Amino acid sequence: MGTSYAARESSSSMASTPFRQSGRASGMLWAALVLAVDCFGCSADDSPPNQPASALTTGSKCPDPASPSVTYRSWAQGFFESYCTRCHSSTLVTNSERSGATPHANWDDLPTIKAYAGEIDADAAGGPNGINRVMPPSDPRPSDDDRSKLGEWLACGAPE
Repeated sequence: MGTSYAARESSSSMASTPFRQSGRASGMLWAALVLAVDCFGCSADDSPPNQPASALTTGSKCPDPASPSVTYRSWAQGFFESYCTRCHSSTLVTNSERSGATPHANWDDLPTIKAYAGEIDADAAGGPNGINRVMPPSDPRPSDDDRSKLGEWLACGAPE
C-alpha cells in the first residue's frame, strides 16, 4: 500500500506480471476514464431523459390509446402556452429570460415535450398516485383537473 506506482513499476518482481502497463496503454486508460466520466458522470448535459410513458410518476393511464380524447392541438398546446412557455420557450435565450429553466427544455416544441414527458409528469401533472405541483413555480398555475388531463395526455404518448 505504501509503495508508490513508480517504485512498483521499477521493481523487478513486477516486470514479469501481466498487469504491467506501457506508457501508451496507461495513457489510453486515462483517456478512456476521462471519456467515461464526461459521458456518464456529473456533466452539464441537459439531454432529455427519454422516459417511456410507463414511467410516469403520477400513475396516469391512457384511457383509449386508439382514440385519445386529448391531443396537442386540441388542448395541450394551449396548456403549455398558458403555464409553461413563459420560461420554457425556444424564443427565450438567456438564463435570466428563462428564469433558470433548462436551456433545451422548450415546451413550445412537441418532440421536446415528448422527450421530457417523464420529467413534465413528475413536476406538473396529476393522476391516481397524486398531483405534482412543482411547476410552474408562480401564478398563473393550472387547476388539479388540468394537471390530471396533462397526465392523461402524457400517458397516451402526447398525441399531436
